[in-house]
Amino acid sequence: MEKREKLTECEEMIMSILWSSEEDLDLMTVTDNAKERFGKEWKLQTVATFMTRLEKKKYISVYRIGRYSHYHPVVSIDEYRKEKMEEVCGILFEEDLEQMARFIANMAAKLLQH
Repeated sequence: MEKREKLTECEEMIMSILWSSEEDLDLMTVTDNAKERFGKEWKLQTVATFMTRLEKKKYISVYRIGRYSHYHPVVSIDEYRKEKMEEVCGILFEEDLEQMARFIANMAAKLLQH
């Protein structure tokens, strides 16, 4: 599998918005969702810049309907989660999947107790 360029925190927010939608979204809808979900007061041009970067990184595709661009995730959230977990396992757990699984299970148990 081709290694994709990493996402910034802001790009992950945008992808989260796209992944949570059952339909492709236009720029205004993404901008409104960023404000509602993450408290981000981004201008349309800022979000458009994020979208351009995401397209260049091959995380989304873009198509036009009339005057408006619509954005579609081409990387699924499960695929992205898998890549992130592999990265974390390699860096923080020195490729030891059992150690990482124990850590995650312990953290989940603690979180469920609260």
